[in-house]
This record gives sequence, C-alpha cells and structure tokens, in this order.
Amino acid sequence: MHWFLDPVTQHYADFNGRATRRQYGMFTLISIIVAIVISVASVGQESVVWVYQLAILLPSLSIGVRRLHDLDCSGLWMLMMFIPLLNLALFLGLLIRKGDINSNEYGESPYMEVKQEVSVPQPPHKQPDNQT
Repeated sequence: MHWFLDPVTQHYADFNGRATRRQYGMFTLISIIVAIVISVASVGQESVVWVYQLAILLPSLSIGVRRLHDLDCSGLWMLMMFIPLLNLALFLGLLIRKGDINSNEYGESPYMEVKQEVSVPQPPHKQPDNQT
C-alpha cells in the first residue's frame, strides 16, 4: 500500500526527481482498484468518485512527470495524457520502457543497482614459434 500512500503523502505535487516503472505502475494499479471499489461502494453517487479523482489528480500527474524524467524526457510530454488514444500509448510506454540507469538532468538514478564495470580477462599471449 506504500506504493500508493507515498506519492500521495510525501510527493503530492512533487514534479522534481525520478520514479521507477514499479513506482509508477503500482501507484496506477492501486489507484484504479481504489476507484473501482469506491464506485461499487457508492452506487448512484458519482460525486464520491469525482472527489477521489480530483484528490489524486496532482499525485497522478506528478508521478507521471517523474516517470518521464526517469526516461530522460521532459515532463511536458504528460500533456499527451489528455489526448484520446495517445494517452494509452504514453501510458504503455511509461510502463514498458526501462529508465536511464545513469544520472540525467533530472536527478540521480532511483535504481538501487550499482553499476559495476566488469573486466573481461584477456587470453594469454602466445609466444611465436621460432622456426628456422
């Protein structure tokens, strides 16, 4: 549940930094499940669902912008979410594409993996045979 609560409580309107695929995907999944539960529980009262949607509008936009930052893209791409059909393509792109593991202009990498250089051992050099 912290995948949903952290963006709402700690990063409500925080458009700086980066968010991983997991953070974005889990927030979106949980917010959809909560919206479905609220709509089922409040049959005939659409206003409750609209209040919930308005309450998570800023956290949804901010985590989307931070996800775009992780892909080394400007947050202005989030405006595509308001264009039908393009919003689906952007949503799927945000979930599928792996973020930049290096630091970029939007901040340090949120991935815990430490990039280690792997040295490949070179084969031993053969001494040329002296044929006379």
